[in-house]
Amino acid sequence: GGQGSYEEAFGSLAGFIEELNGSGSVIAAARSVYYEQEFLTRANTSSEMGSVSWRLTPVEVSSWDERTLSIYLARFVENKGLSAGEAEVFSAQVHEVLSEVDVSGQALLSKPLFVARACELILDGRLESGSSLLDRLVSGYVQREVSEKLIGHDGALLTENQFEQLLEELAIEMWRQRARELNRTSLREIVSLFAQVYDLGINAQENLVDGAPNRALLTTGSKPNTIRFEHDLFFGYFLSKHVVHAALNGRRSLGLMLRRANLPVEAAR
Repeated sequence: GGQGSYEEAFGSLAGFIEELNGSGSVIAAARSVYYEQEFLTRANTSSEMGSVSWRLTPVEVSSWDERTLSIYLARFVENKGLSAGEAEVFSAQVHEVLSEVDVSGQALLSKPLFVARACELILDGRLESGSSLLDRLVSGYVQREVSEKLIGHDGALLTENQFEQLLEELAIEMWRQRARELNRTSLREIVSLFAQVYDLGINAQENLVDGAPNRALLTTGSKPNTIRFEHDLFFGYFLSKHVVHAALNGRRSLGLMLRRANLPVEAAR
């Protein structure tokens, strides 16, 4: 959990497992098999007992399927106190909405985050029909954020369009920095420039900076005082808007933009 090197991290983990001496379990989650292979090598090297004191059992996290979705929906409607009739109608609505294929070519019902978000918005009556599911998810959350949360003494701090433009600027800056997270300094600079364009006061700026990790479609990053998009599809969604704007300005404008950094696959799709 610290800021040390990989050697320190793997060494500490190996030492801890050795202390368990086969009498406990550790669940270590990682996004890449790289860490699994590194652990196998380094844990054996760091421990005098080698692999005698531990056994590794790899577990792969699977995408959701219809059965998983049904279990989640049953718990969701129970927690919301819906009647049997209401639950049946709600379940049908969710299946209809999530049967769409998103921009990455995958059914969104296999992604727990999108299932949870879609259920919330459907129950609130904010998931309008017509456009793609990703468009509707973004629109629903932006609408709720602006009308219910981004409120100052004089009313809404931003319009829906302005909030989407701010998210687009955050995505562009992440792309320029070749990162998926922004630190507080970068965030403050973007909000400051944004405030100049739309004549926002100091209180509004502080609200946007301090509350950024809790805003719609955003969350805290892996490092202290950083933010990131809640899902890579949201990052690609707002970055793709920048690509479209550049393309509409002509090939030269698009070419200059694409020279800055490689375009992530989420945005390209």
